[in-house]
Amino acid sequence: TMVFPAAVRDELAPEAPAPATRRALVTSSDPRRTAVIAALLETYGLEAISSDRAPDASTHLWVTEPGPAVLEYLQCPGPHARVVLLGAPGPAWSGPACETVHDPGTFSELHTTLARALKGLHHEAALHTSALR
Repeated sequence: TMVFPAAVRDELAPEAPAPATRRALVTSSDPRRTAVIAALLETYGLEAISSDRAPDASTHLWVTEPGPAVLEYLQCPGPHARVVLLGAPGPAWSGPACETVHDPGTFSELHTTLARALKGLHHEAALHTSALR
């Protein structure tokens, strides 16, 4: 049996700041796939939002199917959300902020690709934080 000591909150101690919420946008024509992806992203600590719109400035990760709007988004200058493509679109889509799930019906590949994209998000956040120091 493992016994843990009781923790008593000090009423005078300041509240710890809440961590910044990372947002993920999920755009998929398959509602079941959208639900699975949203559930996975929430277990990773992201707020998952399902929408047909392009990401805004508060979006950190966009999980979407390939299409002209996505390609246009990736080719625009400026900061972008990391993009995870649900299906292999071709070489024009490659880039440092883009990951591809070649077979979106395979849970293990979906899980692995999302984890890799999130690792990239954490790496970018660490670089940004160190640059501010």
